[in-house]
Amino acid sequence: MRWSGRQWLGDALGGAVVALLSLPMTVPLGALAFAPLGAGFLPAGVAAAFCTAIVGGLVAALAGGSPLQISGPRASMALMSAGAIATALDQGARPDQAVAVAGLSLALAGGLQVLIGRAGMGRVVRYLPYPVLAGFVNGVALLILLGQLAALLGLPPSLSWRALPGHWRQVAPLAPLEALATMALMAWAPRLTRRLPPLVLAFAGGSLVDLLLRSVGAAPDLGPRLVAPEGLSFWLRGPALLAGLAGNAALPGWLAAEMPVIVVLALVGSLESLLSALSLDAASGSRHDPRRELLGQGLGNLAAACCGGIAGAGAPIRGLASYRLGGRSRRAAVIQCLLLLALLCWGRPLLMHLSYAVMAGIMVMVALSMGDLWLFRLLRRDPRRFGADALVAALVAVVSVTVNLAMAVLAGVALTLLLFMLRMSRPVVRTVRDGAGARSRRQRPLAAERYLAGQRQRLRLASLDGPLFFGTADRVCQDLAALWPETAPPGCLILDLGRVGHVDLAGLRMLDQLRRDQERRGHHLLLAGVDLEAARWSWLRPAGLEAPLAAGRLFAGLDQALEAAEDLLLAGGPHAETPEVAPDAFALLAGLPDAARRALTAGLERRGHDAGAVLFRQGEAGDGLYLLSRGDVEIRLPAQGSHPPLRLARLAPGTLFGEMALLDGSDRSADAVAVQPCVCHVLSPAAFAAFSGLYPAAAAQILRNIGGELAERLRLANSRWQDGM
Repeated sequence: MRWSGRQWLGDALGGAVVALLSLPMTVPLGALAFAPLGAGFLPAGVAAAFCTAIVGGLVAALAGGSPLQISGPRASMALMSAGAIATALDQGARPDQAVAVAGLSLALAGGLQVLIGRAGMGRVVRYLPYPVLAGFVNGVALLILLGQLAALLGLPPSLSWRALPGHWRQVAPLAPLEALATMALMAWAPRLTRRLPPLVLAFAGGSLVDLLLRSVGAAPDLGPRLVAPEGLSFWLRGPALLAGLAGNAALPGWLAAEMPVIVVLALVGSLESLLSALSLDAASGSRHDPRRELLGQGLGNLAAACCGGIAGAGAPIRGLASYRLGGRSRRAAVIQCLLLLALLCWGRPLLMHLSYAVMAGIMVMVALSMGDLWLFRLLRRDPRRFGADALVAALVAVVSVTVNLAMAVLAGVALTLLLFMLRMSRPVVRTVRDGAGARSRRQRPLAAERYLAGQRQRLRLASLDGPLFFGTADRVCQDLAALWPETAPPGCLILDLGRVGHVDLAGLRMLDQLRRDQERRGHHLLLAGVDLEAARWSWLRPAGLEAPLAAGRLFAGLDQALEAAEDLLLAGGPHAETPEVAPDAFALLAGLPDAARRALTAGLERRGHDAGAVLFRQGEAGDGLYLLSRGDVEIRLPAQGSHPPLRLARLAPGTLFGEMALLDGSDRSADAVAVQPCVCHVLSPAAFAAFSGLYPAAAAQILRNIGGELAERLRLANSRWQDGM
């Protein structure tokens, strides 16, 4: 029970202080929202702001996802409401109709916030580009500063900053000094005490200074005071104003003009509320529910719109102040709303003593604290790298002042997307080279290797790096189409897509177009780095491009693509692979007399192996020299811990392996595994010893042939290495 009493006391204290804190923000923000309507509507604007703080804040507190969040008018949202009213006026609406259209726009924005929350799209809202956010915040700060100039000079607060040059003679000389004193007190407040927010001390101190100056007869030099705001009667007129729009033929056109404002209101309101909830989470160690938070904020704006209120959102300045003073639950927000309601019902005469100059000084300090200059500090350090982002931020700020906030955000997003496309449209073709230094790990008979060495100019390798989308596809197609002269003999183009992180439909169509172009000119297109199970290639099947692009031309790795390209270069030539190579056709037997050939082949042991069979393992004693007649065999290093087996070479029919068993009798240095069903002829050390006794000269020739093949393979490898440098 003691804990409950402390909780109630903390919530009551937090709610009371936040109500006092909200007062100097609610009044000028309401005047700011209704400023396009003129001075006669300022009392209605203040009443609309109170409606948002009370009705919207109460609904958002009860339905929201953060128990510490306290919602109400915010500078950015008030300016958006002013933009909605100004847009309606520009479309020919009367002042009362403009207020109703702005309320209907707010209701639609609140409904959109509810949909965003229900769909769980709160994270998407946070994807608004940072330069756009920075420009938006700076634009809001500039609009606040410009909007407070008239009140700072003691002129009617509804006077536009553009009209100030014609009213210099009406400036109240003490109003700027009063505003400066309020600003100085707000700046120095943290040094005086940390128990109360600086805004509260500045408001109290500035109001006291104004009261003292007016008591000594300086009222004419201090500028106007607040006109008593309308009471609950304005809230009752809200539903009537909305109902008055029914059947208005101009309403669809008005709403069409308001659509940018509606969308930006929903996005900015959601973003600011979520960021406020995050700051409260960081201070309290709690976690809010983003879906419920957006649902509560949307319902709050819907409720405020029905009563004639302006747009609102969660504000960390309110929630953090309540938390620091003991507020730990939704009761703090409810108490704040009830106190503001009591002030509006019975304390309106007290509001008539508030000075516009004092509130203008507070709003100027709020605007100065809002400014986001981090991006421009980065611009000074590296203009080339951050210049484009700073341009976006500057554009958004300028359009905010010259047009409106909604168009500023849309223009900023559009420019950001354009810059993103330009950055992503950099050349994607990373490297292009011929096949001189490229070779697969497939080991072929020496005659085929020599033939391939002379055919490498018919092979091209192109490596892509970056996204393959509509912004880069055409450039890639043009670059690759120019690789071959028109008179070039048929060849193979290998496209390494291992570094391509994203492929859209335009990229897939480009690949299909490139395939068609290569086939028309007699060339083959092979794609490496394509995994049909990966998300980026999942579009191949539904797009109907898997079959035409595949057809034996898609490979997971570059080595497999190189191997297929070599097979294509050999196809139809004198060294194309045959189903099975007879033992006496191996280069090992070159230079042997016929009798020695017959004796050697008779001493070979024919062995058949299924796919996956291990012919020998690393460390085993050498059982002979293997002549691969049919199928493929891989030479691998065995797996080590979590590392898979390492493929060293893939042997084609007509090659030999395991020769060290005859040369020095050493153990096996790697594993030999049948990739396909294969046939080998094995010359064991015992059979070779018996052959050497009968044909010593032929045995010496065999050893020379083995040494010659090893030497030539070493020369070919060295040549390829030099060509690839």
